[in-house]
Amino acid sequence: MTESSNPEPVRFKATLTREPDSSATFLAIPFNVFEVFGSRSRVPVIGTINGFPYKSTISPFGGVHYLGVNRQLREGARLKAGDVVEIEMSIDTGPRFIIPPKDLTTALDINIQARKNWKRLSYSHQKQYVDAVEEAKKPETRASRIQKTIQDLINEKKI
Repeated sequence: MTESSNPEPVRFKATLTREPDSSATFLAIPFNVFEVFGSRSRVPVIGTINGFPYKSTISPFGGVHYLGVNRQLREGARLKAGDVVEIEMSIDTGPRFIIPPKDLTTALDINIQARKNWKRLSYSHQKQYVDAVEEAKKPETRASRIQKTIQDLINEKKI
């Protein structure tokens, strides 16, 4: 994790909420993000949830900022919807970059246009592609997702 510009992280408790008819879970940020982090828009953050480290972004919706909690983070922190969790959060001012897995790197190296467009993607979009590849359970699914990533990059489509 990177260093934060905040000398002390913000600590709070929140309930992990699940979106109805979905597996998507999130935490509502119970403080004024503008007053604490100086932004009304998306804010890159680092910290821990129940002691498990995370690096993410909090995003505003309807006047409240939310932290999305993906499956990997839920499993790592042993969380489920409805749990009250302890969060430590700091603004992340460090550089954000993604190192693609070796098989995706090889595919990017083969296709110059895909590599060029990969480099232009934001951290968040690169992370979404890498997460999709790494979450594949079967080798053929992983290969298919890499192929789709390359095709999306050639077509300049974001995930």
